[in-house]
Amino acid sequence: MGNIDFSAGAVLTAAQLNDIGEWKSWTPTFTNWTKGNATVDAKYMQVGETIYYQFYYLGQSTSAYTTGGMRFSLPVTESTGLNYQPTGVGWARPNTAGTIYSIFGLEIAGNIVMYSQKTTLDFTFNDVLDSATPATWLTSGSYADIFLQGWYKSV
Repeated sequence: MGNIDFSAGAVLTAAQLNDIGEWKSWTPTFTNWTKGNATVDAKYMQVGETIYYQFYYLGQSTSAYTTGGMRFSLPVTESTGLNYQPTGVGWARPNTAGTIYSIFGLEIAGNIVMYSQKTTLDFTFNDVLDSATPATWLTSGSYADIFLQGWYKSV
């Protein structure tokens, strides 16, 4: 339905009222990783100019992870024009039988780029999810999975 006018005096149709808070599916585009035969459940809803989203990914045997920062496209174009605005929180398990890592998403040029913490001998810092961050991603056995949810302002 898109952007609904909630200003004083605006008239809402029954279809617009029914659409408020309705979850819709979207098919994200992946950059710096290959979905392959992974299972993806991506949903969003729009209330006024705010987009809420949930993203779940379960890798499989033909999924592939590279360097450069794993990212996926937004369901609706953002409006702020700001890069690196925080937009979501979630978790990643590079091996579904292994450790769950906290992640967060930043909106960068129409994509959600996912970040996780890394540690060196000297300090802890945030780095983009990639083939080795936060750990090596599996494509056999206990596959990798990711969950991220958040919100941002649309056009």
